[in-house]
Amino acid sequence: MKMVFLWLLVLLPGVTHVQAQTVPVGIEIFSGSPQVVQVDQLLAQPFVARVVRTDTSTPVAGVAVWLGVNYVTCLPGQPNCTPPPASMYGQFVSGSPGALSTDSQGRITAPPFRAGSTPGRYSVYALISGSQPPGIDIAPQLGQGSTQFEIDQRGTVAATAVPSLSTWSIVLLGGLAVLLALAHTRRARPS
Repeated sequence: MKMVFLWLLVLLPGVTHVQAQTVPVGIEIFSGSPQVVQVDQLLAQPFVARVVRTDTSTPVAGVAVWLGVNYVTCLPGQPNCTPPPASMYGQFVSGSPGALSTDSQGRITAPPFRAGSTPGRYSVYALISGSQPPGIDIAPQLGQGSTQFEIDQRGTVAATAVPSLSTWSIVLLGGLAVLLALAHTRRARPS
């Protein structure tokens, strides 16, 4: 037995540890998209994303996920490009959340998000971080390392009083009565 152990030490001098298997993962929207919101309001639902193994669809806990707003920008000299005003974009109430870690169900839940002050459409991304905590050995699969939460931000419309049919009827009847009275007084005058 001693001889076999010595031969293993001689034949395998470079092996000092066993390497963990890389887990193929992807990220997907779990809830919170798409959402329609009025300007300057909190979204009704939080953004929730889920990280799963792409080979088994099972959730993966402890994965670092970044959240951020997708800003539209134009490159210098890019024709026909006008970016929306910065006031269109919303923001996380507590500032940038940084990296969030998935729970035992493979989910991250974003902090509250407030819509911007100008109507428009944009998205918030969830991205599997390239830098993971120790012990997390993952490989985001091509095209599955990020997802987008869609936001349709609408302006508030000032309420205007529209007369009801009965109000219009009264106005029309009153106008008609005035016209009839004028016509009657003209006929009644001697010429």
